[in-house]
Amino acid sequence: MKYLLMTVLAGLFVISPAFAERDDDERHEKRERREKRDRDDDDRDDDERNERRERKKDRKDRKFNKRPQSPWKMLQSISSEERERLRQLHATNPAAWKDEVAKIVKRIRREKQELNKKIQELVRQYKSSEDAEKKKEALEQLQQITRKIFLAKMQKNKKRLESLEKHVKKLRQQYDFRQKNAEKIIQSRLGTLTSDTKFDW
Repeated sequence: MKYLLMTVLAGLFVISPAFAERDDDERHEKRERREKRDRDDDDRDDDERNERRERKKDRKDRKFNKRPQSPWKMLQSISSEERERLRQLHATNPAAWKDEVAKIVKRIRREKQELNKKIQELVRQYKSSEDAEKKKEALEQLQQITRKIFLAKMQKNKKRLESLEKHVKKLRQQYDFRQKNAEKIIQSRLGTLTSDTKFDW
């Protein structure tokens, strides 16, 4: 019995490390599978996050580009000399005028795209560069471009404001005239409503 007990205990001590090693291997495999699954999930999450970001960007692009800027609005940004040349061309040759307007619109769109690319490139240079000189240079160029765009927008807004002020002035004159002559206008309308319509022109 004593020998039997010693044999069993010795067997346990001999077998136990083998079981422990097998358990360690299983645990290690489980951990590796779990880590791989987590990495795959992270990759999937990153992919989903990128897809969501792309969809959001597409929605925003569609929202803001739903109605592309009309050629007529684009033509407001051309110089007065070029506008006068287009007027003369329209009077003499409408077909050539259409072609010319299409070329100008295409040129303006291309210039805007190139300017946006340049801005993005300068921003990328500014953010990624570790050299202080390059950062300063990129920032100065960005400042010049931004100032130019801002001043152009302000000029456009000024023209729009002047146009609105003229319109408001005209409306104010009409309002004042109608207010001064309210009784005459009311009597005139009453006369029209109550007159005999048999002899109307």
